[in-house]
Amino acid sequence: MSAGERATLREIGRFRAVQLQDVIRVRYQGDRAIWRQDYQRLAREKLIEQGSVVVATHAKTRGRDRKRALRSLSVVVLTKKGKELLKRCDPETKSTRQALYAGFVKPREIAHDTAIYRMFQAEAALIEGKGGRITRIVLDFELKKRAYSVLAKARKLSDREYARKQGEVARENGLAVVGGKIRFPDLRIEYETARGEPARVDLELATEHYRDDQMATKDRAGFKICAERASFPGAGGSYGRSPVHDDHHIDVFSF
Repeated sequence: MSAGERATLREIGRFRAVQLQDVIRVRYQGDRAIWRQDYQRLAREKLIEQGSVVVATHAKTRGRDRKRALRSLSVVVLTKKGKELLKRCDPETKSTRQALYAGFVKPREIAHDTAIYRMFQAEAALIEGKGGRITRIVLDFELKKRAYSVLAKARKLSDREYARKQGEVARENGLAVVGGKIRFPDLRIEYETARGEPARVDLELATEHYRDDQMATKDRAGFKICAERASFPGAGGSYGRSPVHDDHHIDVFSF
């Protein structure tokens, strides 16, 4: 396996699922021919697989009469074999202890989950533009696993002791308890600043379904809240006002 093929597997595996068009645009600079060559080799070795998922979207029309539309997303994921190979043989995965994911999970959430990769690309450009270097990607699955594995053992404690333990676990993982619950971001980016100092940013991908109280909770948890212009009809004011975009804390990105 070439270094480039290994980097493709790593990029897909650390985000669990990535849309095919994004893999080609980011990893292959739009070169579909090279992508097909790599994909054929990786698929032949049963390290990667591609599938189509049908999702419902909202048409970009004004008012309440938005019609639901169906579209098919081509998505790429690692196989279990691909994940295990990287964990054994990829030096970068080993040195950073990067979590990897394999297989298709929760098809109904695939549009949101794959949009996280585009949110990452937008934020990564800002970090690297300031001389930073990204060291690790942490999805909410990893943070939840860390927190809940500890809290599962504390269920028999009194409410007061459980709340104390909950706060302790949240602090240890750089998270906050809001409304009696630990709040988890969609994505955490760990990086080094231009001065070599460790830093991180917690990102939340807002959708058109977010309510004002949900936005307030995410804001209180200290997350940087982002919304994708291409998939959010209200972005930029083109299709009317939206509570998400009325808030000056929201970073609207295009990719």
